[in-house]
Amino acid sequence: MTTPPTPNLRQPTLSAALWLYFCALLLTAAVQIGLQANVEAVFLRLIAALFFAGGLTWLFGRLSGAPLAPTLGRLPPLSVLIPAILIGLLAWLPATWLILATNTLLNTLIGLLPPPGLVAEGALPITIALQLGILIPICHGLLFWGFLQRGARGLGGNGAATLAAGLYALFGLVSTEFGYAAVPGLLLIGLLAAFTVQYTQSAWVGMAVVGGYSVIRPLIERTALETRLFNFLGTTPQALFGGWWLLLSGLTAFLAFLILQFIRGGRVTPTETPPAPESPKKAAKRETLPPPAAPDLGLGRAWFIPLTLSLAFCLLIGYGEWAARNQNPTATPPLAGPGSTIVPIPMTATPQKP
Repeated sequence: MTTPPTPNLRQPTLSAALWLYFCALLLTAAVQIGLQANVEAVFLRLIAALFFAGGLTWLFGRLSGAPLAPTLGRLPPLSVLIPAILIGLLAWLPATWLILATNTLLNTLIGLLPPPGLVAEGALPITIALQLGILIPICHGLLFWGFLQRGARGLGGNGAATLAAGLYALFGLVSTEFGYAAVPGLLLIGLLAAFTVQYTQSAWVGMAVVGGYSVIRPLIERTALETRLFNFLGTTPQALFGGWWLLLSGLTAFLAFLILQFIRGGRVTPTETPPAPESPKKAAKRETLPPPAAPDLGLGRAWFIPLTLSLAFCLLIGYGEWAARNQNPTATPPLAGPGSTIVPIPMTATPQKP
C-alpha cells in the first residue's frame, strides 16, 4: 500500500483547487462546445484533458508551490491497481444504467437531445481505448484525485472524497456528450474512485478506477458483443426499469463495492508508538506555554467563491440543455435502433417543420 505524502511538504489549498476547477470547467466548455461541430469528439476530449485538466493542474501546482508528486502519492503495486481497474470495469454497467434511466426520464419530461456519435468512428478501437482509458483518466486524475481531493483535506476524508466525486460528475456536463444524463453515472464512478484514493492515499488508484470504466465503450462499440448484450438486456424503457437491467446492474455494483472494501481493509495504518515519559521539569515548562494554534485545515481564503461560480455555470449549462430539449418534445422512442452506439440512449431526430 501507499503512504501519505510527507506532512512538511506544502499541499494545495481548497481555494486554489476550486479556482483550478472553475478555470478547467470554463475552458473545457469553450473548446467542447465551440469546436464540436468541426472536430472529432474524442480528439477534443483528449486536447481539453491534456491542456485544461492536466496542464492547468501542473501550472497551479508550480504557482502555489505544491508539487504534484507528493500530492498524487506513490504508484501502488499491481495488487492494488488490478482490483481498482476491476472496480471500474464492474461499475460500467450500473453507471450505464443510471445514464440511460436519467436520459429516459429527461426525454419523457422535457424532450430529446441529438443522439451521441460513435467514439471509435474512423479510428482503431484500441487507439481510442488508450485515449479514453489511460491518457484522459490520468489528466483528470491530476485535477480531481490529486490536486482537488488533497486540497479538500480540511473537510475530512469522507468530505474531501464526496466533494471531488461530485465535482467530477458535474465536469461530465462539458467533458461528455450526454449532458445532465451523465451526472448520476459519473457520480457513481467518482465516488468509487475518490474513496479508493482516500483508502490508499494514492491518486493513481482513482485513475485506475476511471480508466477501467472508460475503456469498455470503445472496445465493444459496434461489435457482436454489444449487439448480444443489449439484445439480452432489452432495448425498451420497460426493460430498462425492470428485469435483467436492474438485476445485473445491482449485482455488478455490489461486486464493485466488495472490491472497494477489500482495498479499504488492506490499507496501511501508521503504527503509534507510546510517548516517552516526561520529566517533571519538561511537564512544568509545557504547562506554562500558550495553547497551540488551531491546525491549518488548508481551506484557503474565500474558497466558496469559485465553488459558487462553478455551480452557477453548471446551472447555466443545464438551462441550455433544457432549452434544447424543450424545442424537441416527442414521445419516448425505443432505446436503440440500427447502428446504435454503446450507450443506446433514446433519442430521435428533430421533427421537420411543415
